[in-house]
Amino acid sequence: INKCYNAGITLVGAAGNYNTDEPSYPASNNHVISVGSLAEGSTTQKAGFSNTYGIDIVAPGYVQTADRGTSSSYKSTSGTSFSAPLVTGAIALYKQQHPNATPDQIEEALYASCDAISGNPSWAGHGRLNVDRFLGLDENSPQSISITSPSNDTLELKVGETYQLQYSIEPSTFTGDVEFTTYETGAISVSSSGLITALAEGGDTVSINPVGFSNINDEIER
Repeated sequence: INKCYNAGITLVGAAGNYNTDEPSYPASNNHVISVGSLAEGSTTQKAGFSNTYGIDIVAPGYVQTADRGTSSSYKSTSGTSFSAPLVTGAIALYKQQHPNATPDQIEEALYASCDAISGNPSWAGHGRLNVDRFLGLDENSPQSISITSPSNDTLELKVGETYQLQYSIEPSTFTGDVEFTTYETGAISVSSSGLITALAEGGDTVSINPVGFSNINDEIER
């Protein structure tokens, strides 16, 4: 594995199909991208069989394959052994676009392009494979988000006061939702529209990011 890594070869491994949190090899080795499976027809739930230890990324785990012994029918089958090739294929296409990319650079780009899964469960790793975003084919995917009002990164409010945050997203064609989160110190609350209310003395940080794009965010402190 280390020889492959040092030679610039990216390795992808199926996480295993025993629904266990124990390591499974070679997926659990360093320099191997460990791929878990999503439940049938789901973009947010783990497949019941998929292992959960050290997952880096998840992909569909149920596929239709040619039915052996016939030339006219297909059958449904499942397993992390089908999820891993989906990630491998995406990486092959990325490598075609970026022939000089190192394994580390490929992993960084792969994980940054993942669709976040609510709650960031450990079984999902960095999230769900998004081939279009990984390959730069989704022109409407958000590239950046920034708070435009207030114009600096701090905000002073007296208890009981409110402030409506304003923000901008690039590209402007993005039509998805955004979410606001805090560290929940009790000093403030923030609504789904970005209205901050000062509840008590103290400070907190508000983070904003497009839903499903946890790697794209901006913050402000109160």
